[in-house]
Amino acid sequence: MLRGDPGAPVAGFRHDSRQVQPGDCFVALPGARTDGHLHVPAAAAAGAACALVARDVPGVPPGMALIRVPDPLLALGSAAARHRQQFPVRVAAVTGSVGKTTTKDLVWAVLSRRYRTLRNPGNLNSEVGLPLAILNGLGPEHGAAVLEMAMRGPGQIAYLASIARPEVGVVTCVAPVHLELLGTIENIARAKAELVQALPADGVAILNGDDPRVAAMAAAHPRRVVYYGKVARGTEFVALEGAEPAPPPPGGLGAQRLRVRSHAGQAQVYLPVPGEHVALDALAALAAGLVMGLSLEEAAEGLSTVDPGEFRMRLVETGGVRILDDTYNASPASVKAALAVLARSGQGRRTAILGDMFELGALAAAAHREVGQAAAAAADVLVAVGELARGYAEGAREAGLAEVHHFVDRQAALAALAGLVQPGDTVLVKGSRGMRMEEFVERLRLLFGGPGPGGSAA
Repeated sequence: MLRGDPGAPVAGFRHDSRQVQPGDCFVALPGARTDGHLHVPAAAAAGAACALVARDVPGVPPGMALIRVPDPLLALGSAAARHRQQFPVRVAAVTGSVGKTTTKDLVWAVLSRRYRTLRNPGNLNSEVGLPLAILNGLGPEHGAAVLEMAMRGPGQIAYLASIARPEVGVVTCVAPVHLELLGTIENIARAKAELVQALPADGVAILNGDDPRVAAMAAAHPRRVVYYGKVARGTEFVALEGAEPAPPPPGGLGAQRLRVRSHAGQAQVYLPVPGEHVALDALAALAAGLVMGLSLEEAAEGLSTVDPGEFRMRLVETGGVRILDDTYNASPASVKAALAVLARSGQGRRTAILGDMFELGALAAAAHREVGQAAAAAADVLVAVGELARGYAEGAREAGLAEVHHFVDRQAALAALAGLVQPGDTVLVKGSRGMRMEEFVERLRLLFGGPGPGGSAA
């Protein structure tokens, strides 16, 4: 303690001085662009009651407490772990290369039928975000929590699990994401398996039985495993026997009715979101509901209440053009899933505007070519944006797509949109976050005279 009252109450925890509210504790974290210690005075000016710091900070008013710790990030995690231990809440954790956020939101919809349930808001799923979600969100009113866990290296999932102490662990899939950081897909699988290894002896692993690398994680937790997927396996399972299109909710992109078979019986499930990948994520949510005490019917009712507006693929209708805005991020699996939605999008030309996928390491060229081949089956027009996107174009042409446009330069691609998209088209826009593909959505809005940001979502 550098100064101040260590027992002073704290309203919340923030690591961004621009978000500080009176009474908060500011956590001075080092960053890629700046050092949080430089922003302690700004946090004080915003009314912060205290700050976690690794060194003294000049220019801070005497009314603000400074708590010096060896590592503010680890101190944040320790505070979250202590806060978590105060509440007898049932916790489900979700990890995987693709589908984490969707699965987390579907599990939340299911568990909310029985419990007041906490979930990480937005993408607060890292060694910074997850502790903040627990500290700022978890309270005595909660009966359950579902927490998404992301990682960029070995040991991070184990660390997050030590904070959250889940009794249920869901692993969605293992895919070539973050290869530049982890090197091989086997290393990715080992990192994701840390969640299963962290479960208590009476915990339950919910594993995607369609993914061999995920199914193999059962060896790390032999006590109780529930599999989900297209094929029933094991003594406890949730399997998809079929899916048909269903009437969408107002403004929705689509919906589906799932035929589900499980160890607990059979059910018809209305899911107000399209896509086979979402249907499979819904199976994981049903499994989580069963494990945490809900009936299959009760869990299915939870899925029927899902708000399509909470999902990352947004439907924007502007001037006769339907835009599938899926610009949050991209990996080979998620782009293929988005292309599958585009393929079933109804009348009119289907155009895919795809930006580079990052962090694929040595697999980058082959992965882009493979996605390009998938685009040829889903789209009438492909617009490939970026240096790596050359692979999209090559793969699509090899697969027989006639209209393929490749732009290394983003600005050139933006300038060309007026001649590539026309009223009546359905346009998918997707790419890695660093490609800023949301600018293509905004350009389409401007070109076709539609409203500003908003719209429906899936």
